[in-house]
Amino acid sequence: GSSGGHGSCLVEPRTDRLSVRRAYANATFCLQPPGDTATRSGIFDALLCACVPVVWGARTLEGQYPVHLPQPWEAALLVPPEHEENVLPWLAALVE
Repeated sequence: GSSGGHGSCLVEPRTDRLSVRRAYANATFCLQPPGDTATRSGIFDALLCACVPVVWGARTLEGQYPVHLPQPWEAALLVPPEHEENVLPWLAALVE
């Protein structure tokens, strides 16, 4: 999904890749919630579209992308535990 100053949250699990990339290109933040595995192709899609990936849990970034993202903390935002249940106000405060 995506969220940011350009639109509301997009939640469509069966969306084609082109539609997702268009949404990412128009968003400031691209939400990458936990899935079945720690790796997320959406992180790379977001980066290619100049959208900041937002991830839940350090496990998503730690040790999963050392070859592709040697310093993943510089490429994505990690949602603090106290904001995991309600991330959108936290993100909005970052851009104010």
